[in-house]
Amino acid sequence: MKKYMLLLAGLLCFVIPENVEAKAVKLGRSVSSATSTAGINLSNRHTDKDRADVVVCATGCETCRSTTQCLKCKPDYYLKNGVCEACPEFASCAGGTQTFSCDSVHYASGDHCEDICTGVTCKTEGWQPTSKAGQCCCELKWCADSNQHKDEATSQCVSNCTGVTCNDSTYYQTVASSTGCCCQPKNCQTLNSSKTACTKCNNGKWLNGGVCKTCPSHASCDGTATFTCTGAYYKSGNTCAACPSHATACSSGSTATACASGYFLNSGTCTACPSNATCSGGTNSFSCNSSFYKSGTTCVACPNHATCAGGSAGFTCQANYYKSGNTCKSCSSYSGAVPPVACENFNYELANPYANENLANNTAINGNDNGGNIVGNSCASTCGGYNTQSDCNSHISSGYHCEQQGSCWCPRAGSTGNNNFSGTTTNSGTANLQHAASLSIN
Repeated sequence: MKKYMLLLAGLLCFVIPENVEAKAVKLGRSVSSATSTAGINLSNRHTDKDRADVVVCATGCETCRSTTQCLKCKPDYYLKNGVCEACPEFASCAGGTQTFSCDSVHYASGDHCEDICTGVTCKTEGWQPTSKAGQCCCELKWCADSNQHKDEATSQCVSNCTGVTCNDSTYYQTVASSTGCCCQPKNCQTLNSSKTACTKCNNGKWLNGGVCKTCPSHASCDGTATFTCTGAYYKSGNTCAACPSHATACSSGSTATACASGYFLNSGTCTACPSNATCSGGTNSFSCNSSFYKSGTTCVACPNHATCAGGSAGFTCQANYYKSGNTCKSCSSYSGAVPPVACENFNYELANPYANENLANNTAINGNDNGGNIVGNSCASTCGGYNTQSDCNSHISSGYHCEQQGSCWCPRAGSTGNNNFSGTTTNSGTANLQHAASLSIN
C-alpha cells in the first residue's frame, strides 16, 4: 500500500522543464488539464524512450523527435529535412518518410510539379504542345469537330458560336461551321447561295423578307411567301381580318361570299332568313316553304286558284286561269284581243254563248241553246272543244284552227287547218258568226 501511495505522489508532482515545449511522466499517461506552454499542440506528442518526458510534434507530423525534427509525416504531407511539408499542386503524398509524386503530365522541380511541356515550342504553325501521360506532344490547335475550337482559358473544345449573339435574335440564330459562326434565319428549310436569306421556310411558317415569321392569326402557312386566311377571315395586307357579320367566307370586309346557316347570300350581304322560308347558308339563296312562292326577298302565300311548290319557284295558275300580277284570274273574264297563253285552249263561246251583243234576242250561236252541239258539249270540259270537227270549225275565228285530241276537236291558235266558218241565227237575219266569235274573245 505504501508503494502505491508513493507512485501517486510522483504523478501529481511532475514539473515541465523550461527548455522543453511539452513533457509528461515516463509512463506516458495523458494530462487532463492544460499543462503546456502557449502554442503547443498536446494532441501531437511523442514519448522518447531515452527520456522521461513527452514531446509535441509539429503540424503534419505523425512521429517526431522534437518539434523541429519529424521522423514520419501524415498523409498529404511529405518529409523534407525533418519537416513535414504540404503536398504541392499536381502531386500526391502518401506520408511517412516519402517525398511527393507528380502526376503523369508533370515532373518534380524543386518543391513543386512542373508541366512536362513547359518550355516546349512546336515548330509548325497551327500546332501546340499538349501534355499527355508522361510525354509532351505537338497537336493541332483545332478540335476534332471542325465546328468547334479550343478555348484558351479552359483548354476545352467549344462551339465556334460560343459567345456570338445575332443582332436580331427573333428571326436569326447562330450556326457554327468549319469557317466560324454565321447568323442565319430561324426555321429555314432552304437558304440562298450566300446563306444570308431564306428561300423556303419550315411548314407552318411564313416567308417574309428572307426570314421565317410566325404565321398570321387565323391563317395557314406552307413555308412560302403566301398565306391563306381560314374561316370567316380574309387577307388584308399581312394580316387576316374578320368578314362581315354572319359570313363564313368573304372577299373583303364588306362583301360576303358565303353565309352561316339561317342566313342567305344577297348581293354580298348575309341577310336573315325571311318568314316561311328555310336558309341553309353557304352560297345558297332561301327556299320558300310549301304553299308559298318566292317574291323578291320574301315568301308570299299562294294566291287563290294557284299551286305553289315552294323553293325558289313562283306560283302556277290552275287550268282556265291566267296570271295577272300576283293573282290568278278566270279566262272567262279576259276581254283582250288575244287571249293569254294559259287561255289558248279556253272556249270563250261555250263559256259565254251570249257574248255577241249584236245577236238579237240573245239567241245562241247557230240557234241552239238547249242541247245542241254547244250547250252540254261533252268535250267542253276536256279542252274547251267540240265533239266533231265540223262543230269545231264552225266556231273558231280567224287566226285559229282545230286539232283532234282523243275524241274531241279543240281550238288552237294559228292559221293551220280550217279557219273559216259561218253560221246563221234564228234572229231576223243572217249574222256573220266569224264576227260573233271574234266578239266573244274581245
